[in-house]
Amino acid sequence: MMHRLIHPLYDPDNVIRKRLENGTQYLFENDRIFFDLWLNWEKNIEYDSPFQEEFTGGISTSIDLIKKEKFTFAGIVQMLAKHKGGEINKFKASPSSRYNFDYGAKLEIPVKNFMKLNEVNFQAHFVYFEDPSKNNIDTFIDGLGQYLSMTLRWDRFTFVANYWDSHQFQSPTGDVIFQSVSRKNPSIYSRDYRRLAAARVLYEVPLSSETRFLFKGILYRDITWGTWDYVTELYIRWNLFRKINGKNG
Repeated sequence: MMHRLIHPLYDPDNVIRKRLENGTQYLFENDRIFFDLWLNWEKNIEYDSPFQEEFTGGISTSIDLIKKEKFTFAGIVQMLAKHKGGEINKFKASPSSRYNFDYGAKLEIPVKNFMKLNEVNFQAHFVYFEDPSKNNIDTFIDGLGQYLSMTLRWDRFTFVANYWDSHQFQSPTGDVIFQSVSRKNPSIYSRDYRRLAAARVLYEVPLSSETRFLFKGILYRDITWGTWDYVTELYIRWNLFRKINGKNG
């Protein structure tokens, strides 16, 4: 699950490629508060295991500070911690820990009788990265970034505009497009400064009560290097449990 994390901290593709999380979670939500605390144990070790243990823990919280009929203003705090290490394994590499912090704000405005819009959403985030490990593994030992987002939502259509400005930022689970160091060739491809603009289009159509079709298109502009890139994705969502429950009912 996404844990409501912003894309620089968590790649949406992880929901498909790393869907299963093992560990524990505490989730609380009401009309004004969302709180998610979890620990995902990715690699477990036994005595003389030839690798390090790995786990990721996080906190994601949003609190509606002002909630009125015309708008809602919320404060957001998110934190991620990824650790590699172990004391009983055979692999004796130095332990490492990496941290990400996000402090943000969100303004939601419900819309009526204007272009059939349902909602306008503005967000601003200040994110940080730190690697206090003795032998850091991400080229940079710390970094920061600013992430701005505007979302327009209709019944089936969503448009999102993003702006990203960062210096030596890294997140082990974040979308690769926002990172300052390449995941595949970190010793070759690294950039101190990144400025990126993106426009996302999502269109979702219900095919049945259990099945939905989703189109996603993304256009990226690397402002620092003057390059363009794009992504198109097609999804079919099938709610198996809803189908089973429907038959049983």
